[in-house]
Amino acid sequence: MGLFDFSCKIIARLVKAHGRQKDLIAILEAHRLKLADVKVLIETVEDEDTLQTPRVMKQILRLHELGRELKSNLNKLDPANRNMGTVASTAHQFFRGDKDEKAIADIMRKIDEAKTHLCLKIQVAHVGLTNIIGNQVLANTEVINKIDQMLVRALGEGNGLRIARIVSAREVRGAFALVCS
Repeated sequence: MGLFDFSCKIIARLVKAHGRQKDLIAILEAHRLKLADVKVLIETVEDEDTLQTPRVMKQILRLHELGRELKSNLNKLDPANRNMGTVASTAHQFFRGDKDEKAIADIMRKIDEAKTHLCLKIQVAHVGLTNIIGNQVLANTEVINKIDQMLVRALGEGNGLRIARIVSAREVRGAFALVCS
């Protein structure tokens, strides 16, 4: 009887592992969507010289480091890289699934944090601000609006440049002076 009891427990764990493998597909798709947003944000920065400040570029480098770490972990999950069939893949999920998923979730959390930091660095990158004269700063609305629109496309509504809200609230065109108090 003990062998049958043991076998039933093993089969139950294999069924659970197979279920986790199916859940993993949904989790990986959610990660893919987040990574696509990060990719668009990085491309936006790389395409726009005014965003390429040292602080912004340092954050881009951090995202690239995390991307390499993620790629390494994902390669461990990829059945094509392991030359495994369905049974072997399920067995891998059975023995290592939780560890792999936790490692990827941790990296994705770090990527989310790095993306948030990048967005903050972009916000304070002084995009479109030139010529500080006394307590006035000249703002180029064309550059501000262009970068704002690019960021909204990349990050979604409400995630553009904060200074663009000031510009649009004043309905100013061209260049204007901001007085620093």
